[in-house]
Amino acid sequence: MSRAPRRSSPALLLGALAIACGGCATVEPASVSLELVAAERAERLVGLWFDSTQSTQRELRDHWPESPPLSFGFTEWVHPSDYRERLLECVSDRLGRPAEIGGAPIAGEEPWAPASAEALCRHEFPPFTSEISLEGPIEARWLDAQLTTALPACVRAFGGRLDIADTRAIIDAIRDRPFSSDGPRDIWSIVAVTGVTALDRAAMRATCPDPALALDELPLPVIDR
Repeated sequence: MSRAPRRSSPALLLGALAIACGGCATVEPASVSLELVAAERAERLVGLWFDSTQSTQRELRDHWPESPPLSFGFTEWVHPSDYRERLLECVSDRLGRPAEIGGAPIAGEEPWAPASAEALCRHEFPPFTSEISLEGPIEARWLDAQLTTALPACVRAFGGRLDIADTRAIIDAIRDRPFSSDGPRDIWSIVAVTGVTALDRAAMRATCPDPALALDELPLPVIDR
């Protein structure tokens, strides 16, 4: 029995057409808003998702030339911890029987049936984590403005000082910061603030915009094709 083609990487199963960012509590220059950052990320996700559908279709047709074209759709993003269970449930529903990931066809099924069902389900319920890199030039400009204008101004309002000699290093740290069981590191673990009393520090952290967490809190885009 022939082997099914290589499955597409879950990291590629991403996409978006529209994204909104209501209530983003940050000070934004008029030229580079967080909405533009969200739109840039959505565009990148759209491309990844559609590229994945096309490459997956080609792989299936290369392996089974007689297989029919697939009609890909998107339902919702799935947390990585729930992905395998959701994928198995979806594939089983499409095949009308209990299924396994990468399973072989049974008697009465077309040879491409399990692979096609799995391909459709991987795109319908794609996994997504904040560790997937989506940065682009608009995001870099927005972060630079936050670090040189919005955040220092807010820190000064509490009598403090924020000195950043090279925003590129801070931007890299924001993008590459490790994730812990308590969630991503905030901006205050990356930059140093001086001149703020212990009494005012908690208020400063609660009041001043955190560009790192603002990016993390952008809503996931939705694919509508």
